[in-house]
Amino acid sequence: MKGKHFAIVLGVIAIGAVAVGGGYHFMMDGGGKRVLFIDSYHEGYPWSDGITAGVQQGLADSGVELRIHRMDTKRNGSEDFKKKAALKAKAVIEQFKPDVVIATDDNASKYLIVPYYRGGDLPFVFAGVVAAGAAYYLYPNMTSKKVLFIDSYHQGYPWSDGITTGIQSVFAGTDVELMIHRMDTKRNGSEDFKKTAALKAKAVIEQFKPDVVIATDDNASKYLIVPYYRGGDLPFVFAGVNWDASVYGYPARNVTGMVEVSAPDQLLQIINTVSQGQRLGSLTGDTATGRKENENYARILDITFEEEAYVTTFEEWKQAYLAMQDKVDVLLMYNNAGIQGWNDEEAVAFVEANAKIPSGSVQPWMAPYVLVAFTKDATEQGEWAATTAMEILNGRSPAEIPITRNSRGRMIVNSKMARSLDVEIPASMLTAAEDILR
Repeated sequence: MKGKHFAIVLGVIAIGAVAVGGGYHFMMDGGGKRVLFIDSYHEGYPWSDGITAGVQQGLADSGVELRIHRMDTKRNGSEDFKKKAALKAKAVIEQFKPDVVIATDDNASKYLIVPYYRGGDLPFVFAGVVAAGAAYYLYPNMTSKKVLFIDSYHQGYPWSDGITTGIQSVFAGTDVELMIHRMDTKRNGSEDFKKTAALKAKAVIEQFKPDVVIATDDNASKYLIVPYYRGGDLPFVFAGVNWDASVYGYPARNVTGMVEVSAPDQLLQIINTVSQGQRLGSLTGDTATGRKENENYARILDITFEEEAYVTTFEEWKQAYLAMQDKVDVLLMYNNAGIQGWNDEEAVAFVEANAKIPSGSVQPWMAPYVLVAFTKDATEQGEWAATTAMEILNGRSPAEIPITRNSRGRMIVNSKMARSLDVEIPASMLTAAEDILR
């Protein structure tokens, strides 16, 4: 899975940092040197296993003695447990006497490095710390700066709320002044409304005079950045632009960002373990994003649909859902956005009563209506955008920061849907799931 592959890369990068910090000869002539790897989580957790593989790969044949200690704070989340786990890790450090410590994920930083070792003599390399933590370590003294966050959509839309949470978590504890402006173009889709919303956002920029603007999702780029600001002096960081930023002329001298990509190919690999055939259907709200998503599945991932349905009302959705049960073997439901009259409780009861085939989604809020969701993490977009804004506030040019794409994924298994389908979920799928709806 992509998340684990990214974790392996993080492990290798951590070893690269060890090499830089310890000097070339540390890695080339590592005999007698010791590295302690402290994992916040546990063996068998795919993310931790990926980082472990990267660390082991990076130290292979180096002569460095590697010891691994697991804090096990993913399965044990209480404050008392985390604090005791940190003390146990501290005891291992004192006993093993490493030359360098690699500490992965937030809990090792929060409960071990910060209270006992930050600012001391023992070198630490962290990996897997979310942007909020990285900002705390890298930019503790940010003062008198303004950041404007322009959201294409609205408060209460789960994707926007997740990005907002990520952005706010990074700026928390800093002196950066954050202002949020919502364009509300998800609920108001006409061209005239979008253009007017962009002019309102432009007026906010002129009044607030931010040092950096974070602009999320496609409409902010299409209607605001491209016509008024691309190539200018005001730095912009975008996030949530679907699949391909080049359509907006990015990168530009004053614009960088994170592209939003789904992982339907990985989702389908998961669902195909329980499906009875390969015919694929798509059911989603009739929005520009939904259509663009399916076009990119075909263009980039070579995924094609036997049947596609784009609906505008809840009644249309129910009729299309029923029809798909007999026409395809697997159903992807991208989003319920844009479906008028949608009722969460009624939709759950409807799918549980009428599902005959396995279904999936790449959106977390669709998990109650499908068998499996393999989702993007909206907070990742916000965290990355805010951390990048911090770098720009510290003097880095957007032109120096490459455009990237999201890498974090989360699997959600709906056991109620499995019972409705009379499907047995493989143990491997349950183990990999971060959440199980019961």
